[in-house]
Amino acid sequence: MEKVGILTTFDELNPGAFLQAYSLYRVIEDLGYVPILIHHKTIPYLAKEFKIYFLNKNPVYIMDNIIKYHKFRSLWRHLQISPLFFSLESLNKYLENESIKTVVLGSDEIWNFKNAIGANIPAFWGYGLNRVRLLTYAVSFGSVSMNDKFPNFVIKGLSKVRQFLARDFNTKNILEQKFSKPSLIVLDPTFLWNFEDDAFVRAYSKIIINKDKKYCIVYGFFDSVWGKYILDFCTTKGLTPISLFYRNNWCKVNIIRISPFDWIKFFKKAEFIITNMYHGIIFALKYKKNFIFQLTPYRLNKISTLIKLFDIDRSMVESPQGLYNHYDYNTTLDYGSIDRKINELKNKSLNALLSSLQML
Repeated sequence: MEKVGILTTFDELNPGAFLQAYSLYRVIEDLGYVPILIHHKTIPYLAKEFKIYFLNKNPVYIMDNIIKYHKFRSLWRHLQISPLFFSLESLNKYLENESIKTVVLGSDEIWNFKNAIGANIPAFWGYGLNRVRLLTYAVSFGSVSMNDKFPNFVIKGLSKVRQFLARDFNTKNILEQKFSKPSLIVLDPTFLWNFEDDAFVRAYSKIIINKDKKYCIVYGFFDSVWGKYILDFCTTKGLTPISLFYRNNWCKVNIIRISPFDWIKFFKKAEFIITNMYHGIIFALKYKKNFIFQLTPYRLNKISTLIKLFDIDRSMVESPQGLYNHYDYNTTLDYGSIDRKINELKNKSLNALLSSLQML
């Protein structure tokens, strides 16, 4: 079977980053190919990433990340992953030696050259990759706008990509209007994969959740002002607030040191979800949850596409005071309509990915 490389940020300590890469890996595998996650970073990127995770004045934060790292690593070792390459020369040699002729760029916002890390990996745009066919799946420019100045490695890299499948309208518009590259909107790969039918997910999701307790998942960073209103909201509704994966000190219950598969289980069992994270919204939709989301400027571009596709703007709150006024806890979203839209886009996304792989 033909090998297909996947070039994305699969090893960040972030459930969404891992799960999007894992989902795309499994989907490509189901389509009849041999997926390989390409582990490539520049030294400046890795150094800044290490500093963010492990060089912090807060020892609890450092220990959180050390334990998270080991939980994530226990999952990585079951997937086919290349060695870590720092140079393009060694990466290209590996691709040639392994007969990897096709590389998928994505998914996720690997094209955000204004990312929070403060460093870039030019190969994410295809720059410097030789003798391989390049396509994208659910790739995103993130917070980059049409008016930003695009680095030269972005411009040169994109000229080598043959097929463009974008995750959000901002990315599609940049590709088509700035670079004259036709593209299609596809779903994030986490929409495409059924985690409930995945034996590997079940085997490595061992956490036991109290089924009798009704809880509200808080996923993302919220300041103390938001925290006050979230706690009041949960008290009024008889819910136990749980800050999941990211620590919010105003929340009494913080469950931080978990694997991505345990993270899924908490979302599935939650009574309510409050989030400002992209994949927080996706998994709330997957499991048909009542939820509220805060739309932050950094995530505006990618979340706006979810709002438009699934008509979920009434779940958005602009301020913590809106927790009461903007959402009726007893009124659910129209999940019949949302599910039909997800299934329609899921089929289109799978067909687009398979067509791109076959075309190349």
